[in-house]
Amino acid sequence: MLRSLVRRTAMSLATLTALTLATPALAGDRMPDPEHMRERAEHVFDSVDATPRQRMDAWRLLEGAIDEMRAYREEGRALRERLMSALVANDIDRGEVRTVRADLVDLFDRATDRGFDLIVGIAELFTPEQRVQMRELHRVHDGWNRHDTRSGDTVPL
Repeated sequence: MLRSLVRRTAMSLATLTALTLATPALAGDRMPDPEHMRERAEHVFDSVDATPRQRMDAWRLLEGAIDEMRAYREEGRALRERLMSALVANDIDRGEVRTVRADLVDLFDRATDRGFDLIVGIAELFTPEQRVQMRELHRVHDGWNRHDTRSGDTVPL
């Protein structure tokens, strides 16, 4: 039961992080459900004894980014459609494919820049001790470790 709660708590921080990164811009139609995300994030906030002010400020930042992330997603959807159209044309226009690629790289850069600004902004709301607690939540979750295939050692992210 406790392990399950810890795992869900760690996953909620992962959900917060995933929302802020460029994945919605490039991954298609999938975006986290805001209510589900809120529930999971509240578990993280509870586990680090976040103050009401920290919670409010974190949600203000996250909610302020949602529309922007949706716009990135829509832009990514349009770019993928352009790419698919170029690839199924009778004559493939390599120039168009290169242009779409450049536009996708630009989108990824803008979305990740915004996402990392958001992550840093949220991190700044919490004390160093709380940030360490959040990091530990990541460590206890099996999915947040990578195995070094050469040595078999677990390498924390």
